Amino acid sequence: MRKRTTMAKIILFGNMKGGVGKSQVTIMTATALSAPPFNCKVMVLDIDRQRSIERLRKLDIDSYPPDTIPPYQVRHMNFEALQKEISNLDQLYDYIFIDTPGALDNDRPIQDQELTKVLMYVDALFIPFVAGNHNLTATLEYLLFCKKVQAARILSKRQLSIYGFVNMHRSRNRVNQFLIEDLAAITGDVQLLKNYLNDYALYREADTIQTIYSDHSSDPAKVNFAAWLNELITIN
Repeated sequence: MRKRTTMAKIILFGNMKGGVGKSQVTIMTATALSAPPFNCKVMVLDIDRQRSIERLRKLDIDSYPPDTIPPYQVRHMNFEALQKEISNLDQLYDYIFIDTPGALDNDRPIQDQELTKVLMYVDALFIPFVAGNHNLTATLEYLLFCKKVQAARILSKRQLSIYGFVNMHRSRNRVNQFLIEDLAAITGDVQLLKNYLNDYALYREADTIQTIYSDHSSDPAKVNFAAWLNELITIN
């Protein structure tokens, strides 16, 4: 494979709270960008010990016809392999998505945390915010940790950008409304995506083979996802 002259955009959807959709949003975004109209060269690196994306890809391959060619590669690797291979991968792809555990070890200093080491390679961190007091507390703790890493990279040639977005949004839900009203104040200078990802069944059923992106669909879920993804790639 011929090396590219430009570098990949390395993206992580991160949160220390489980169940906020970080892996699902990763595959939705990666699958969309690898398909028309984008046709980008995409790689997903699954370094989560649960291997959720890798396992999902295997299930998807089994459920599609035998001659189906996946639109992008999913690889499981540990952090040591990431360190060794990221420079080469950086030159081969347009987008690299990293799926990583969000858990923080409060007994270890920031420089020894695995998340810190991973974030040293990331260009853009997108943090999903989901309504609910427990979700919000954990997400804010994660955000504050990542901002410390961002500050440590301030002199780097490739700085870390941090964005927030609302995920699993329900427009007529009072708790969601409280989240929307308070989010700008509690996230400080972090840029928030204007478009929310709503809570649609289509998103929960999305796989790693077939894109759900459409710029001409009348389906509310596809309209919502297209608006959100278009904003994401514009700011990146």
